[in-house]
Amino acid sequence: SSIAVRDSQLVVCDIAYQDMKSLVQEQAARERQLTENLNIALKQQKKKRMILLIKSKERKNQHL
Repeated sequence: SSIAVRDSQLVVCDIAYQDMKSLVQEQAARERQLTENLNIALKQQKKKRMILLIKSKERKNQHL
């Protein structure tokens, strides 16, 4: 009887551990995806800023 209780407790603990491990892996995957998305957005922002800067300089040179 006590062995059966102990076995069922181990099963419950194992299930909880597997669930937690899965959640941690999902969270890590989400973090990697968000980091990648952020890096892409930053590169796009830099590119836009550079284009605006170039256009601004071109406009100044046209007025000279």
